[in-house]
Amino acid sequence: MRNIFIAAGLLLFSTFLNAEPITLTQQSEIQRAHALSLAIDDVSGKVMACMEEPNGSREVCACFHLDSCQFQTEFETATALFCAIKSDFPSWEEQSINYQVEGENQSYALGMVGLERQFGKYCK
Repeated sequence: MRNIFIAAGLLLFSTFLNAEPITLTQQSEIQRAHALSLAIDDVSGKVMACMEEPNGSREVCACFHLDSCQFQTEFETATALFCAIKSDFPSWEEQSINYQVEGENQSYALGMVGLERQFGKYCK
């Protein structure tokens, strides 16, 4: 459910900019996009679990910046995956990326505009 929430939120922002999403069909591209999605889900899951703790709050748990994130390893992993994808697939910039993992009955979406805002400033 978290993955759907994140994907929907990231997708909505970029949908305003570009009406036609990019739909991935090549397995190598799907694997890269899905690795990023899973890394984002990992960070989000840790943030949500933190917020559910008695002293958890958005200010304490959220990862607005790398240096203030309690979950730096996970945040760095998501950042590294995003930056590599940004470099390897420049045509994905400011796009909504849709894909389906083989054998799964759900579709995934990545809103690259939202991800750029979150992770882009850490790309070299």
